[in-house]
Amino acid sequence: MTTRSALVVGLVLAGVWATQFAWIAPTNFTPTDEWLYVSLTSRGIVDCPHMQRPLALLWALPGALLPHRFVGYHLTDGVYVLLTGGLVFLLARRLAAGDVLLAILAGAFAMAWAPRDMNRLVTVQATVAAGPTAAVLLAFVLLVESWVRSRRGLLVLACVVAFVTLRSYEATAAVLMGGPLLVLWMGGVRSRRSWLWAGAFGSVVVLGVALTALVLRRPDVSYQFALGFDPRPLPVLGRLVMQFGFHLLPLLSLPPAFWTVGVLVAVAVFALGYGLVAASVNARDHPLPLRGDWRGPVKGGGSMNERRRLAGLAGLGAILAALGYLPFCLLASIQSATRTQFLSGPGIALLLAAAAMLLSAFFPSRWRRATAGVLGAWVVALGTGNTLTMQRLWTGMSAYPAQTSVLQQLTARAPDVRPHTLLVLLDEGGAFPAVFTFRHAVGYLYDRRAAGVVWGASDYLYSFSFDAEGVRLEPWPVIRKAWRDEPTRYGYDEVVVAQRGADRQLVLLRDWPASLPALPSSARYDPEARIVRGGPPVPAQRILHRP
Repeated sequence: MTTRSALVVGLVLAGVWATQFAWIAPTNFTPTDEWLYVSLTSRGIVDCPHMQRPLALLWALPGALLPHRFVGYHLTDGVYVLLTGGLVFLLARRLAAGDVLLAILAGAFAMAWAPRDMNRLVTVQATVAAGPTAAVLLAFVLLVESWVRSRRGLLVLACVVAFVTLRSYEATAAVLMGGPLLVLWMGGVRSRRSWLWAGAFGSVVVLGVALTALVLRRPDVSYQFALGFDPRPLPVLGRLVMQFGFHLLPLLSLPPAFWTVGVLVAVAVFALGYGLVAASVNARDHPLPLRGDWRGPVKGGGSMNERRRLAGLAGLGAILAALGYLPFCLLASIQSATRTQFLSGPGIALLLAAAAMLLSAFFPSRWRRATAGVLGAWVVALGTGNTLTMQRLWTGMSAYPAQTSVLQQLTARAPDVRPHTLLVLLDEGGAFPAVFTFRHAVGYLYDRRAAGVVWGASDYLYSFSFDAEGVRLEPWPVIRKAWRDEPTRYGYDEVVVAQRGADRQLVLLRDWPASLPALPSSARYDPEARIVRGGPPVPAQRILHRP
């Protein structure tokens, strides 16, 4: 590719990415993890020991660098998606022996086609899956380039990236095992060097899997077992078929948001970009010698060898997609596409791109590029329509409005607190269903001068109890060292009780409520003494202003 062609490709991929990213809101929230990620990354903590992921939040760290955290995470997630599209393009171009049109289709599909994964739009949480996805692809690109250029340094770098990625997200293990297949595809199974390259990369992945398995075999310290580990072959196969259905069957139906301006813009951008690429590059520019003769003419146009090559690429994409699904298919509780279309997305993108080029190969030569472009536009149109549909759902169900309403009212009534204060929330509306969410939201907003608990909420990761001396907040032992969070007792004179009623209004209770365990006769409850007014604003509270 010439510099001009590379620039055109980059602009096309960026344009397709923008038509997806522009519609996704940074305030798509689940009820649980967002405040945990914001709190931990603001302190530079990346270890999630309850998940056995020592580098889990590594990919979320860039989001903590911008003044407004939610915008930062939104942009970070968007950059990972853009990198995924670019890396898929580079990888597909190598695997397709320089077929730039196939590669541009694959790159666009990797960004636009995740039709049923609602978590793709939860941008704070998505960083910990979108980041590893981009990292897996970076490892693959480095691996393939190391083989093509015979550079051992690149091979070592690919292995390092793969190992770090695996230690951040164990679900990448299966798809990373597809790396050796890529080398064998490039070099052939008869190449000794290909086997050495594949073996080196594969052994590093196996090492990472072994380190993870040493701890995952202990159900007492791993949340993965709570998801219903079920390795029986037939149920796993059934769930695998179900995941392929979630990813491919939407190609046959129009989403509710199909007839919208967003879809029209996405199709126009893709069509213009694809046309520019087709006009500016030689789609048969092979940077590597081809294995075999792909060019022999056959009746009906195209070449039998080329069709076999494209069918093989589609099969390779299907294998990579299956490996991406596999860790989720081992869990009986996974019955939807949630979280499953990150790691499988690049494989599906390669499968769809190869299938589009294969179908176009049956048309007369003058129509092939246009046919592939029409098929690509269809995928982009449906992908955009599904993204818009999912965003509509998130707009109605996001936990952001309820949670920020509680926290805005709380910080308005208690702008700051004295160190070692415990905020107890009586939450009739259920804005915070888990203690750990509110605990970390409060800790972040008050610069760790306060902690929080929610009466009646799930005690996952944090439990608390009332006794004669006060309230004892106990983090689970597995997280204490990594999160620098030790058991703490708060006297009743260090407690502030806040109540959110059915009207969604928050009040700080001056008297001890009857809904909590009775206040000991010797205890004193004085919430006003814990509140600091008139001081400088707490910088962290700027996050509560809508991005």
